Amino acid sequence: MVRHTSVSGGKAVATAVAAMVALATGLGGPASAAEPGKAKPGTPGKCVVWKDLPESVTGIDYQDTPPTGPSVGDTGVYHDVLKDLDGRVVAKVTGTGRMLYNDPVTGHLIGLYEDEIRFTGGGAAKALGSADINVMLGGATVSIGLVGTKGKYRGWYGTRNWIVKSHELAIVTMTLCPFAR
Repeated sequence: MVRHTSVSGGKAVATAVAAMVALATGLGGPASAAEPGKAKPGTPGKCVVWKDLPESVTGIDYQDTPPTGPSVGDTGVYHDVLKDLDGRVVAKVTGTGRMLYNDPVTGHLIGLYEDEIRFTGGGAAKALGSADINVMLGGATVSIGLVGTKGKYRGWYGTRNWIVKSHELAIVTMTLCPFAR
């Protein structure tokens, strides 16, 4: 269930939540040869991949600016949960989305997303990047950078990819790889 703590300005809630859900990209059961926590930092090729995990919105505070619909200046803070295919919580996500500008070439709305991902098995990561909102809401995969910040994934790098399925759900694939120094 989605809990809307604040929605102002008459925007379509489903569209707003779908735009914000994209920031929370994800985790799930590992799909690579390396299980989470088993790959050693500095061991190239031992990436961890969580594939096709459902990420659900548990709360959102969306601040609208005119005009109606997603537009430059809109911001949102959201809370999501990532579960594995057995329904166990893999991570909790707190994120922020800011609608920054309309691309001068395509006219598409571009948003900046920043997520803090806290893994239930230990460790944390931060995702940061821009995404084309029109492409995202059209059902295409979007991707932003991901960096391990704490615990066993500290210093690992990768990507967070997601596909928006509804205003409450995104399907996420996340990859983290150790950085060989």
